[in-house]
Amino acid sequence: MRLQIGKELRRRLADALELGVADPLVDLLDLVYTGAIMRAGSGHITYDDAVTLVEDAARRILDSHRPTP
Repeated sequence: MRLQIGKELRRRLADALELGVADPLVDLLDLVYTGAIMRAGSGHITYDDAVTLVEDAARRILDSHRPTP
């Protein structure tokens, strides 16, 4: 089940970013998400905090990968 969820997460990230599932940017965002979920699941942060952390990290990552005009 975990593998299926992981594959679906990567597929959705790749689709949203119009990238392949093996793209390093998809790897990085997947790592951010899974790390936040692990921290929340182990009780180190709340799930609400995990949402905020993932959102902030994703914005920073995507902003740094945005092409400059």
